[in-house]
Amino acid sequence: DELANLYQIARRARDDNNSENAAKYYDMILVKDPTSWEASFYVVYFKAMSCKIAQIRSAAISVSNCEDSVLLLIRDHVPEAEQGAAVVEVVLRSIRIAQMLSGGAKSHYDGISADIKNKYTQEYIDNVIAARDILYTCGNQVERIFGKDEAVARCAVHAWKSGIDIHKQILPMLANKSAN
Repeated sequence: DELANLYQIARRARDDNNSENAAKYYDMILVKDPTSWEASFYVVYFKAMSCKIAQIRSAAISVSNCEDSVLLLIRDHVPEAEQGAAVVEVVLRSIRIAQMLSGGAKSHYDGISADIKNKYTQEYIDNVIAARDILYTCGNQVERIFGKDEAVARCAVHAWKSGIDIHKQILPMLANKSAN
């Protein structure tokens, strides 16, 4: 009952986009149920959602780093009939956080004075690349872990396409445009 109550509170906070409470309650769930893909993913996700501009790259790397273990938890601990929905949720939330982080990096970069903007170009590119990599990693891991289930593996395409959209935003700024 206690675990069910924690899930209810965590999901309510998640649905209300209350990052602080969602992270707190998912963290409590993770202590009681270390095999919960949902808690494993959302603890990292909501910490990344509340990051500051200077933390964009590290927040994106944290999300990328958790995707493999989260998808393995889905494969190993979620009933097969429910795995597709769980993977879709991870992919959609990964797209959302990657877009938010890359958008935050762009907004910050666009607000920098033109006379010093060139000093911050590489930082902007690094932040966007880290956000993009959330989606490339997500797609790669979905394909690797669920590749035999064509319906679930198809989710990888959505992650990759969204990653490409983010990548295209910085192409004009890269020195070797054709290689990138």
